[in-house]
Amino acid sequence: MSVPRPEDQFLPAVSIVIPSRFRHDLLEKCLETVVAFATVPMEIIVIDDGSPEGNVSRVAERFPVTRIIRNEVSVGFAAAVQSGIDLAKAPVIHLLNDDTRVTAGWLDLPLACLRDRRVGAVTPLVLRDNGSVPPRIDSAGDSYAASGRVFKRLSGRRVPLAIEGRWVFGASGSSAFYRKEALAEVGGFPVEFGAYFEDVEVSWRLQRGGWRVWFCPESVVWHKVTASYGTVSSDELMEKMVGNQEMVFVNHGLSLYKGVGLVLHLLLMLFRLLKVFALGRSVVFLRGVIKGLNSSLLMRPKRFSWRMRPGMRIPTDLI
Repeated sequence: MSVPRPEDQFLPAVSIVIPSRFRHDLLEKCLETVVAFATVPMEIIVIDDGSPEGNVSRVAERFPVTRIIRNEVSVGFAAAVQSGIDLAKAPVIHLLNDDTRVTAGWLDLPLACLRDRRVGAVTPLVLRDNGSVPPRIDSAGDSYAASGRVFKRLSGRRVPLAIEGRWVFGASGSSAFYRKEALAEVGGFPVEFGAYFEDVEVSWRLQRGGWRVWFCPESVVWHKVTASYGTVSSDELMEKMVGNQEMVFVNHGLSLYKGVGLVLHLLLMLFRLLKVFALGRSVVFLRGVIKGLNSSLLMRPKRFSWRMRPGMRIPTDLI
């Protein structure tokens, strides 16, 4: 029997990784709730990704349990997250957006779920923090359709009296628990995505690697659903989102659904093109599609083989 080293006795149970750039005011409220409701040994890693005048670092310094990574120039959301994961000591990574607030008991059940060796990630019940009464759901995990459409489960619905845990396709990056071992096995967060759909790419990689994602409704997180990490122009945002979503479909969805998926995807893209054409933004849309396809070709050597366990299937929808 191995004897634990003295330093191992002080390892945290969870490393909470929070990237932040502009909303230091929201970050402060997020950190206050994390510190107030944590029930296990933890570390908090705040990535100050080029905040103006170091505002994010100044807020994080008020919390003694916080470790700070300061980037003088922004490296992008996915790269910022990965730098926090690389520094983390705990076997569980909890990714939080700076515009979230956690609640009492939000850590306990997800950590228990991750004792199941099949589970690579756990997604909590995320509620919209906009003052609506009764509250409405932001996400109950992510869903992925054969057409390549990505959407938040139960988004916009009122919180039901009873909601059960279940296997889902993916965990939303606003607040997700990951087994660090699983992330390392599938290559971590894709820094080439920058921001948007990077959490969907991670979910695909986990599923293809034989890991499963559990929705844990007992863990509740409030989310302001704002673009808190950065500000981009409307055209730039559309191009980035379209490109990254196309990249995810070509890298993963196409290999699973093959001909059926391609037909559904082309119909979906035609429908979207007609919508943006009416808004005079078809050129931006097509530019994003081309960029996504080119990026997929560059990523080809990084694609993962299927290593799913016998009897396991990816929870997805048709359209």
